[in-house]
Amino acid sequence: MVDYASRMLTAIEEYSLQGTKHGKVALQSLRLRRSLATSLWGGHDGVLNQLMGIGQKTTATLRMHGLTTFEDVLASNDDAIEKAAQRSPPFGSNLRAVVSKILQSTLKLSAKLEYAAGSTTPCSLICSIERRDDIPRAHGQAPGSSSAPAVTYSLIAYTDKPGGCLFYKRDISSPKTISIDTPPKFGKVTAVLLASLVGLDGKC
Repeated sequence: MVDYASRMLTAIEEYSLQGTKHGKVALQSLRLRRSLATSLWGGHDGVLNQLMGIGQKTTATLRMHGLTTFEDVLASNDDAIEKAAQRSPPFGSNLRAVVSKILQSTLKLSAKLEYAAGSTTPCSLICSIERRDDIPRAHGQAPGSSSAPAVTYSLIAYTDKPGGCLFYKRDISSPKTISIDTPPKFGKVTAVLLASLVGLDGKC
């Protein structure tokens, strides 16, 4: 059932991008497909069950001890994590190392409208994708690892007008600046950087 639903959502996503150009529908299809893959509708109940070897029971136990986000894990120590999860060493250090790698791969989004000289009408949306600079590392992890990123992103930008999908790109894993042409008239433009894992999205 999950496979069938994922295929249907993929078809809706592609039709929204290529056919109707409806960016918001494409975004919601992406989110629903991610929810099916991660068994999470949002990050408010915890995000740690997305990680291999951590099921719903362990996630619930960690949540009872205030460990619900990736940042919570890095702010804690190995012993406290193992006690909260009722797991033996080296569960705590392994979990912190995995979470550190995930957060080192995270990106943030900022965006601004650009105007042609002498014009009051925006001509492009400039999306800047950068590394987060507020992420601590687990003990012993070196910065600038060359291994494959633990998180990838999709960037989607759309206006509030019919057929307003302006841009869509998958598998973003490194900083970049993207210039997106805007239509002559629009009321509002939304840009979303959707992560492959719940709890790491960016929006402007």
